Amino acid sequence: MSGYLVRARQALRTAESNLDSGDTIGASSRVYYAVFDAVRAVLSAFQVADLDRIRTHRGISHLFHVAVVQTGIVDEKIARVLPRALELRLSADYGSDPSLDSDVVRDVLIEARHFVAACGRLIETIGDAKPDSQGEGS
Repeated sequence: MSGYLVRARQALRTAESNLDSGDTIGASSRVYYAVFDAVRAVLSAFQVADLDRIRTHRGISHLFHVAVVQTGIVDEKIARVLPRALELRLSADYGSDPSLDSDVVRDVLIEARHFVAACGRLIETIGDAKPDSQGEGS
């Protein structure tokens, strides 16, 4: 399993815990990173680019949109969580409010769960489609 996907799932659990304890700021950050790590997991599975060479979150997000969303591999509706999660994280990190609306954070968390699950299924499909190297040529 992709390390990025493991991180995405852990971030979702942490976001849920943060939200349950009233920490909407921490939950918002974890929701964003859950989505972002799921994006990196998909790009890594597709071997679209050397992710270590892309230095910005915006670059990773753009690559995901072009290579995965625009090509129809991931439905645009489900991928809309990425900009929503980013907007939420930016409000959490740079806004002046000591907390965010917990209903909004929970809504984005729910969308993020669906997104991470969809990315996990997609990665499994990619893995299932790869030929078994031991069985080739036999």
